[in-house]
Amino acid sequence: MKVKQSVNINVEYLTRVEGHGNIVVNVKEGRLQECRLDIVESPRFFEGILRGRSIFEAQHITSRICGICACGHSLASIQAAEDALGIAPSAQTVKLRKLLLHMEILDSHILHIYLLAAPDLLGVKSFIPLIETHNKVVRRALRMKRACN
Repeated sequence: MKVKQSVNINVEYLTRVEGHGNIVVNVKEGRLQECRLDIVESPRFFEGILRGRSIFEAQHITSRICGICACGHSLASIQAAEDALGIAPSAQTVKLRKLLLHMEILDSHILHIYLLAAPDLLGVKSFIPLIETHNKVVRRALRMKRACN
């Protein structure tokens, strides 16, 4: 027996994602028409903030775009300056930058798993109550975060 039901689900504000998220699910006569996850960000116009500033300031300013991926934004700014000036970084510099970016990705995953997902999985509203109820987990998370930094 087929169900010929139509359903529209719109969740317009997801938390615990980097940015804000929306979920859209549309079912028409029992058939999935659309299923989408949108991660949306408001424009922050950092390009305008950089206009007229010294090339030496750009790396410091762009590192403030995001508290989670400051290194990625900073290194992108440095690479843009190097490209504009015709500077080629050494092989060692390229390797060190890649290492830095990989550590930042690891740090982001640790943040997501322990600070954003763990409270939901363990039935609490935030990371703070876990200090008392799951102290080993909290200490592991802090050790891992420290290692990434």
